Amino acid sequence: MRRFISLIHRYVGLIMAIFLLIAELTGAILAWYHELDAVLNPRLMQIQAPSSDVQPLNPFVLQERVKVHYPDAWVNYISLNHHPGKSALFFLEGAIDPVTDESIDLPNDEVFLNPYTGEILGERKWAAITQGWHNLLPFIYTLHHSLALGDLGILFMGIIAVLWTVDCFIGACLTFPASQRNQSLLNNVLSFGKRWWKAWKIRWSASPYKLNFDLHRAGDCGYGLCCLYSPGAALRLI
Repeated sequence: MRRFISLIHRYVGLIMAIFLLIAELTGAILAWYHELDAVLNPRLMQIQAPSSDVQPLNPFVLQERVKVHYPDAWVNYISLNHHPGKSALFFLEGAIDPVTDESIDLPNDEVFLNPYTGEILGERKWAAITQGWHNLLPFIYTLHHSLALGDLGILFMGIIAVLWTVDCFIGACLTFPASQRNQSLLNNVLSFGKRWWKAWKIRWSASPYKLNFDLHRAGDCGYGLCCLYSPGAALRLI
């Protein structure tokens, strides 16, 4: 049985590694989402205030200007906070088609305005990488969240998250010492504590292979205990 679950742990881990690597790399980039997006799109997101005493227009005044330029859409996001040097962002959603009773697909659904003049600085279809590099960060976001596959990708990443949680339980079990052969159950129980403390011991001065193995084993056990204590918290960590 131990050999069987060891194989499960190994190959499930190898399969998950591909997708977890994508999630980790894209997540590291997304830690600076807004900053990097502004660097890639200075024309859309960075503006120069006319003077220090000029105040930005009311967000609802800007909303009305957006409505004039996009009569077939309605604004579903307004930022009420103004950040100096930043443009005003509005998200659009297509109006309901009376024939199909579904939202009209808009060519662009993000609009950037100069908050002082109401001038439209530009627009883009969020995450549509085919429009160019100015959509790189939104595309990376969808890659991180759903592998850029929409609802199917969300379902798939959810399955990976569940597999990861279950696999950590398996990994935690594998850190426990195996029963010693040719010994009675009582002797195995009595010697378990003596053998158990070595299971999570990290050999810091050992070879890189052994050190890596010890860190992996101790990490598996720690995460497995976290899952046991609070499965919900463990899934949120994922």
